[in-house]
Amino acid sequence: MHSSRLVAPLLIALVVGIPALEAQGSRERGYLFGEPPATFTIFGGLALPGANSELFALTYEQLTAERSDFASFDGGVDLALRLTPRLDLVLGAAGTNVTHHSEFREWVDQYDQPIRQRTTFRRTPIGATLRFHLRERGQQVGSYAWIPTSIVPWVALGGGAMRYRFAQAGDFVDFETLGIFSDRFVAKGWAPFVQVGGGVGVNLTPVVQLTTELRYVRGSGKLDEPFVDFDRLDLSALTTAVGFTFRL
Repeated sequence: MHSSRLVAPLLIALVVGIPALEAQGSRERGYLFGEPPATFTIFGGLALPGANSELFALTYEQLTAERSDFASFDGGVDLALRLTPRLDLVLGAAGTNVTHHSEFREWVDQYDQPIRQRTTFRRTPIGATLRFHLRERGQQVGSYAWIPTSIVPWVALGGGAMRYRFAQAGDFVDFETLGIFSDRFVAKGWAPFVQVGGGVGVNLTPVVQLTTELRYVRGSGKLDEPFVDFDRLDLSALTTAVGFTFRL
C-alpha cells in the first residue's frame, strides 16, 4: 500500500527532474538546447552630457559649475527579442540623476557670504533599438545543442522618448535691483530622442554574457516658464556602460 502511493510522486519527479538535470548538465558542458529567443541585460556606467544649450551656458557663466559637473552614473535594463539570427529588437530604459551645489562666481550677499544654490539634472530615456550582431551568436550542433560564440560585437540604432527635469533652487541675484531672493525654478517634460551605439558581448557561461557598450543619445527638450527666453535644453549624452546579459 505504501509503495503504491510512492509511484506517482516518483514518476512526477522523474518527468520533471530528468530534463532539469539534463539542462543543467548541458550548461555545465558549454551548450544550450537551442538559441535563446530573448536576453535580459542590467547595466551601469558613466554618462557624459553634452549640456551645450543656452541655459547650461548661463549656468557656467554665472555659477561655479562646469560641464563635467553634470556627468553622472547611468543605469538601466534592456530586454532583447530575437528577430533573426543576427538581429534583435531591444526594449530598454535607463536613467541619470545628478545634483550639483554651486554659488555665484562674482557676487556675495550683504554679509560677504557666498550666494548658494543647487542644480539638479535628470534624464530617463525609454526606447526601442534594432541591434545587429556582426558575428553569428552561436553554432547549432546536431538537433539540440547550441554553443554560444565567445565574443560577439554589435551595432545599434534606435530612439524613443525621454523624461527630463532641470531644476535650480536656492538664492539668486536680481540684476535689476541687485537684491538677493530665494526661489526654485523647474523645467520638465518629455522629448523625443535618437541613439546609436555599439558594443561587445563576451561569453562567460552558456547563460551569462559580459557586455560593454558605447551609446550616444541625441535629443533636446522644450523649456517653459521661467526659462521661456532660452533655446531648447540639450539632453544629449555619451554613455559608456558595462553589464551582464542573461539568456532567457
